[in-house]
Amino acid sequence: MILGEEYGAVGVVARIFVGLVLIVAGTAKLRSRRWPLLALEMGTPRIIIMVLPAFETLLGLALVLQVARPIAPVIAAVLFAVFTVVVVSQYRSGSEAPCNCFGGNEEAPIGWTTILRNCLLLVVALAGVI
Repeated sequence: MILGEEYGAVGVVARIFVGLVLIVAGTAKLRSRRWPLLALEMGTPRIIIMVLPAFETLLGLALVLQVARPIAPVIAAVLFAVFTVVVVSQYRSGSEAPCNCFGGNEEAPIGWTTILRNCLLLVVALAGVI
């Protein structure tokens, strides 16, 4: 395999993985009655609460289907960067709010495991850009 093809395969796998994560997160939010309330408690603007679940799901589908390149992987990386800033901010503020990343099903407050998970997802999303 040529070096460029190896990197291309890594990008494809990264995009599919990130896409699946976004589909799971978006559909969990769409199905959850609790998620909008928890998001409001965290200070999430109402417009974001209304749009984010469908946006995540559609972006995830675009990544899994390998369409909308090169913009979809870049948007996914930016989205995970924003999510990481939000969870770090919540953690640093001493908030006891749980992570709402997957529909508000978690009970534990945001901690280092949440931050680490988001950082790893950001790295994988960046790998999807190549």
